[in-house]
Amino acid sequence: MFKDKKEELKEAAENLKETEREKREQENDDKSGEEKTKENIQDSFEQ
Repeated sequence: MFKDKKEELKEAAENLKETEREKREQENDDKSGEEKTKENIQDSFEQ
């Protein structure tokens, strides 16, 4: 029983790490998307 709990915690920790990583990657994608949008807006004003 003790081992099972330990395994469950291990898996939960790994899942959490993966979720956090995906969240960070998503935020980075959003930021780069925002930057591109700002650049596109500036380009269209300059033309």
